[in-house]
Amino acid sequence: MNNKIIFAVLAVAVVAVVAVMVMRGERNGSDSTNSDPLAVVASPKPTDKNVGRSEAAKLTSDKKLVSSPGHVEVEIDERDLIDEEKIGAITRDLEEMLDDDNRSGILREAERLYRHPEPEVRSRVAFALDWVGLPALPLLTKMLVDPDPEVAEEVQDFWRGTLAEVENEFDKAEMLDAAAEIFGDDITLEFLDDLIIELDMLEEVVALPKLIEMLKRVEDQECVDLLIEAIDSIVASDETPTTKADSLLQALAYQIELEEEAAEDITPAEPITELPTAIVRPRK
Repeated sequence: MNNKIIFAVLAVAVVAVVAVMVMRGERNGSDSTNSDPLAVVASPKPTDKNVGRSEAAKLTSDKKLVSSPGHVEVEIDERDLIDEEKIGAITRDLEEMLDDDNRSGILREAERLYRHPEPEVRSRVAFALDWVGLPALPLLTKMLVDPDPEVAEEVQDFWRGTLAEVENEFDKAEMLDAAAEIFGDDITLEFLDDLIIELDMLEEVVALPKLIEMLKRVEDQECVDLLIEAIDSIVASDETPTTKADSLLQALAYQIELEEEAAEDITPAEPITELPTAIVRPRK
C-alpha cells in the first residue's frame, strides 16, 4: 500500500515538472514572435570554404563603410581610393600647371603621359590639351586612336573643338589628313564622314589632294565608296567611277587642272627696273 502511494506521488511530480517546462517554452516562443520586426541579426559574410582565415581577412580588409551626403552608409573599396591617390600623384604636376595656365609646361607633361597605361591619366591629359588649344592639336591627333573607347570618344570631341579654331585652310587640311593617317584602314565610317565634311568646306585645290591620299589608304569598301562620292562631287565627271583605281585617275587629272588654274591666277611681281638713288650725306 505504501509503495502505491509513493509511485502516485512521483507520477504527479513528473507531470508537474513537464507542465512547467512546456509553459516556459511557449512563453519564450511568444517573446521572439513579438520582437521588433525591423531588428535584423547580421550574419558574417560567407567566404570560400577553401580560403583560410588570413586570406578571408584579406578579401574583406579593403572594404569599409562611409556615410554619403544622404546619411546612407555605403560600402566602398579602399583599393579604388588607393588607385585614385596614385592617379592624383601621377597627374599632380599637370594639374598644377593647369592652375597656373602654364601651357608650355602642360605640353611637355602631356607628351610624357599621353601613352600612360591608366585610362584615367590619359583622360586628364586630353582635358589639359583641350585647355591649351591650337598648340596641342598635333598631340590630340596622336591620341585619337586611344585604346580605351571612352577616352577615345573624349579625345575626338576635344579634337573637333580645337580643329574649329584653325583658320588657315592648308593647315586645316593637313590636320584632317593627319587624323586620317593615324587611323589608317581602321578609320570608322562615322569619323571619316566628319573629315570629309570638314574638307568639303575648303577650296577644291586644297581639299582634293587630301581626299586622294585618304582614298589611297583605305581598303574598307564602305569607306572607299564614301571617298569616291566625295571626290566625284569635286571632279563632277559625266559618269561616277565605280572602282578605287578609276576614281584616283580622274581625281589626279582634275588636280592637275586645278593647279594649273591656280598658277595662272597668280600675278607675277613686276621686276624692279630702277634702283633707288643712294642717299649721299654731305660732308661736314
